[in-house]
Amino acid sequence: METLSKVTPSAVADPAPRQMKAHSGDSTTRMGKKDVSQSRIVQKHKETTAYGIGEVIEGRISGVHDYGCFVRLPNGESGLVFKEQICWPGENISVVLGDEVVVRVLSFKPGRGLALSMREVRTNELFDKFIASHGEASVLKGQIKNVLDYGVFVIVAPGVCGLLHVSSIPKIQIYGRASIGQFIDVKIANIDTGVRRIRLELA
Repeated sequence: METLSKVTPSAVADPAPRQMKAHSGDSTTRMGKKDVSQSRIVQKHKETTAYGIGEVIEGRISGVHDYGCFVRLPNGESGLVFKEQICWPGENISVVLGDEVVVRVLSFKPGRGLALSMREVRTNELFDKFIASHGEASVLKGQIKNVLDYGVFVIVAPGVCGLLHVSSIPKIQIYGRASIGQFIDVKIANIDTGVRRIRLELA
């Protein structure tokens, strides 16, 4: 697995784009070269942004690098999508310079710019796709994402998680931090489409 470069780039100054291939988890993002005159666009550092956290915006990819890609937004600001925010593990997404993309604002730091996500805007779409082919009582193999006092969150499909509640686990103590990343067999106990929530049981 390729390791992200330990670089802290400014999201408001797009470095010169180049051709590359990036691997994120078990997903692959292919990035190519854009033949445009605006391949180098440099902005002054901004202390404020016009966009709010959680806002969904359309933009255009203006630079790609080992650590992620830059997205040029309609008002001229640029944001950085780190590699792990391009796609969910298990997805294959092609990203090419000049592509129009939809992103969600994750955070903003004065002088450093916007942190964006491409994968977060697809969460609802991925949930709907999942429940269209899986119903209650479906048995699946999922990957443990997190372990909390009230239960275990399990990834059942790219971008889709379910909760294995503590009341459904006879021996919750066997699931510690060391179990994160492990695969377990689960059964869908309930799907709440209103709040897009999946409750699981051990299979």
